[in-house]
Amino acid sequence: MNTWELGTGQIVDTFSVAGHLGSISSLALSPDGLTIYSCGGGDATIKLWDARTGDKISTLFGHSAPVHCLVTKQDGSVLFSASSDKTIKIWNVKYKQQISTLVGHSNKIFSLDISHDGKILASGDLDGNIKVWNLETEKEIYNLQQKAYSNYSRNGVFSLAISPDGKKMVSCTERLYPVLQVWNLETGEEIYSLTDRSVESIKISYNGQYLIIGDHNRNAIEVRDLQTGAEIRTFPGKIDCLTLSPDGEAIFVGSKDKSIQIWNLNTGELVRSLKPHPFYYDRKAIAISQNGQILVSAKGGTINIWGCAVN
Repeated sequence: MNTWELGTGQIVDTFSVAGHLGSISSLALSPDGLTIYSCGGGDATIKLWDARTGDKISTLFGHSAPVHCLVTKQDGSVLFSASSDKTIKIWNVKYKQQISTLVGHSNKIFSLDISHDGKILASGDLDGNIKVWNLETEKEIYNLQQKAYSNYSRNGVFSLAISPDGKKMVSCTERLYPVLQVWNLETGEEIYSLTDRSVESIKISYNGQYLIIGDHNRNAIEVRDLQTGAEIRTFPGKIDCLTLSPDGEAIFVGSKDKSIQIWNLNTGELVRSLKPHPFYYDRKAIAISQNGQILVSAKGGTINIWGCAVN
């Protein structure tokens, strides 16, 4: 595990840790950025790391197959994990214990997102099912079906994003068979869809106005109007993964040129490019803490920690 200083891109310290069995597929952070959650590889565990020392805090056991994605509640009290075992586990972070399990998917679950108020969870599986859950009752509200690119393509849901007001949701398939859909989360009706973009990653801005898309084929980050889908601006870059700063001002992009690029969302300017970063052609992940102080990125089984002094 490497620790970096975001302002300069220089390594501050280096930690050797026993990570997952293979590439890390998802990262999450506690609100204060002091605890890192990771999953991936061929193992069915979730690991907790101390962001200050690189020490492993704990390992969570409960899934029976590889874990693919993680999300936390805004207050950091609860962690959600989704797996190839077709279940979603809910964890008490303080006591590092499993609270309950959500069951209902027919195939491996590859995507999760939670509403800002912590009341709604969305999950997507390899069969194209998107389940919307009431977290107060832990019951399924309804099931949506992701469109397929063609009669011969898979329609697995590999990315989900819920708008901050909880009224819209975006889902998309894998980049080889791209279909992006924007949903009315209150009614379950589709608002519009895009089928001409090879989506690598999606995010919704914290003001709820913009849909940010990492387009694999165009080597670009697209900023679109969430309501209409109209393109507003683009940023160049070979996208692996992306996330947004909590203030909504910056986009952090893990790039295939082995850098992390920081873009100003509102002006389109490149703020900084951090090099070197050893991204390779395998699964990558990136996340930022709610206080904006810690950025974590992963390639393969390595986690890099950055201190967010971007000015």
